[in-house]
Amino acid sequence: MVMRCVSTVSFSVSINGKPGSAFISSCGLRQGDPLSPYLFILISEVISRNVDDAVRRGCLHGVRLCRNGPTISHLLFADDSLFFIRATTQNCNVLKKIVGDYCLASGQMLNVDKSSLFLSPNVSDTLAGEISTTLGVSPTLDPGTYLGLPSIWGRSKTAALNYIVDRIQKKVQGWKSKFLNLDGKEVLIKAVALAVPTYPMSCFKFPSTICKQINGVLSKFWWSNGDSNAHIHWKMWEVLCLSKAEGGLGFRELENFNLSILAKQCWRIWNNPDSFGCVS
Repeated sequence: MVMRCVSTVSFSVSINGKPGSAFISSCGLRQGDPLSPYLFILISEVISRNVDDAVRRGCLHGVRLCRNGPTISHLLFADDSLFFIRATTQNCNVLKKIVGDYCLASGQMLNVDKSSLFLSPNVSDTLAGEISTTLGVSPTLDPGTYLGLPSIWGRSKTAALNYIVDRIQKKVQGWKSKFLNLDGKEVLIKAVALAVPTYPMSCFKFPSTICKQINGVLSKFWWSNGDSNAHIHWKMWEVLCLSKAEGGLGFRELENFNLSILAKQCWRIWNNPDSFGCVS
């Protein structure tokens, strides 16, 4: 079916504004082809449905974040996949068979070097060794990030979210070396800097400390003059966050923006309680 979409149409190359002779594709799809994402979604839907079917039949057991919460078995985003199962060799054998069948049918291969296994501290060393041998993946204490968010959090939310302040600080440091007028600074702040915390803010309530640190970084960049650290803040950042009709510049007030997108998530969960998605 996919090859019919390629082989039943003809192509021509524009040469000096005029179409050249038509030809028919015969090499299939390659990376970057507009059909590739749709083909990937069709293929990845297979492993998702196979995991759901195994959970429904009781062959595979996922995990619950709370006692009355839904069972989560897997999360997929592009080519990143997270599987949540009970730490038993039976579950590992079932998951390994599902992934193996998927790889055999699709032609894709599991990259073991880029895969990691995270186990609960309650899992014994003997069971951890059996699970690692079954899956062929080495256990780790830090599984890294997923969708730009740290997978492991400590007790301090401020310490866990400090990386966002660091990312914005690095971007601002790169912009300071360039000659920018106020219009250019406004575009960079609105389109780049304030877009960095958007997704994390749709998942977590940010501490006011983090919001104040981000506001401080952006305020210093706005009032700075080249690479000089000496500058005067002629207006408070809260005033600049007002709309232009009210005398501000329309920058986002992060704490209110955080509450608004979290309220949107609450509305989605209320109207669709079975949805696991975070962003519409």
